[in-house]
Amino acid sequence: MRCLGGLLSAAAFVISACGPECDAVGPHSRCFDDTDCPSGVHCMAGHCGPGLDAGVGRDGAAVAPGPVEYYLITRLTIDDSDAVEMPHTGFDLDGLASGPTSAEGCNHEDFFSDRDLDQNHPPGCAIGTPGCRGGVDNQYPTMINSLQAAVMNMDLRMELQSSINAGRTLYVLAAYGIDSRTSDTDVTLALLVVRGVARNCSGPLAPGAEFVVESRSYVGGDPARPAWTAQARIMAGRLQTILPFDAPFPAPAVDPSRTLGSFREFAASRTRIALDFDTNGTGIRQGNWGAVLDFTEVLDAWGLPDYRSASIAVLSGVVDLRRPCQLSCVDRTNAVATFGDISAAMGFEGLRATIVQTDPPLPDGGCPDAGRDR
Repeated sequence: MRCLGGLLSAAAFVISACGPECDAVGPHSRCFDDTDCPSGVHCMAGHCGPGLDAGVGRDGAAVAPGPVEYYLITRLTIDDSDAVEMPHTGFDLDGLASGPTSAEGCNHEDFFSDRDLDQNHPPGCAIGTPGCRGGVDNQYPTMINSLQAAVMNMDLRMELQSSINAGRTLYVLAAYGIDSRTSDTDVTLALLVVRGVARNCSGPLAPGAEFVVESRSYVGGDPARPAWTAQARIMAGRLQTILPFDAPFPAPAVDPSRTLGSFREFAASRTRIALDFDTNGTGIRQGNWGAVLDFTEVLDAWGLPDYRSASIAVLSGVVDLRRPCQLSCVDRTNAVATFGDISAAMGFEGLRATIVQTDPPLPDGGCPDAGRDR
C-alpha cells in the first residue's frame, strides 16, 4: 500500500486518507509527482494518467535540430489584488474548481482566468457567465502582499522588476520547431536562465544587448538538450504548454547577507506557460506563468530567526494545494504546513533576443555582468 500519511498529533488523529485511490496505484490514481504513478505514466493535475491534457513531457530530451526563436522576458507582473472577483494569472494546477470551504483546495477559492479561458470550469467559459467557476490556483499575490505587510516594508513587485532591469533575474523562452505562429500542434518550449552581455555597457535590456545561456539550463551543458522543456501547441496565435513540467520560478527570500526581498530561484513543479506572439514575431505578450512552490523550500528561504515566526504564519496561510492522500493541508499542531504546497503565477511580456553561446568569457569590450540572485 502506498499512502502519504502521518499523525496529526500525539492523540493519534490520523490525517492520511488511505482509501481505495491511495491503496492501489494505477492510472487515474491520485499522485504528487511521477514517482507515485506506474512506470511510463505521468502525474498530471494531481492524477496518474491523462488528466486535463494529454501528451508526453520532454524534460531534458534532445530537441530536433532546426530554427529556434528566443524571447527574453523583459517584464514580470504579480497580480495586485487577491480578491476572488478579479481575474488572475495562473492555471488550474489541481483539476479542481475549489470554493472557499473546499477541503481539497485548502479552503482557498480558485480564481477566474481572462487570459486562458480553458482554465475555468467548464473549460472556455468566461467570468460572469452563469455556471462558470474559476479554476486558477494562484496564492502568489496573497503571499507577496502578506510578506510585505508582516515581514518587511518594501515593494516586492518593484524589486522583482528592478532585478530584471539590473540583469539579476533574466529568463529566455526558447521555442523549437515553430512552423506557424498562428497554428502549430508540435512545438517544444524551453525555459533558459541567461545573463546579459551589453557591449555598449548600457544595461541588459538595452537595444542590441546579447545574452549567454547559463550552462545549467542544458543537460550536461549540451545546447541540444534543454533541462526545462515541455511540449506545446499554438492555437489562434497563442502558445500553451500541454503538460506540466519542472522549472525554476523566482520568488522572494532572505539572502545570506540578510537582505530582505531579494529574488532567487526555487525548484518549482507543475509549471505551465502560455503566451501570445506579436503579429510581426518581434515579441511576446499576455504571458501566463504558473507553478507549484514547495512549502518547505520557501519557508527555509525565510528561516532566519528574525523572520521565521512571521513567515510561518504568512506561508502556512497560503497553502492551497493539498498533497494526495492527505485530509489536512496544514499541521495545526506546530503551525507548519507539511501536507500541502503553494500555487504561484505571474504575467509576463518579452522581446526577441539574441543568444551568443553558452557561458563564454566576456567578449572584447564587454561589460561585467550583474550578480544574479541565486
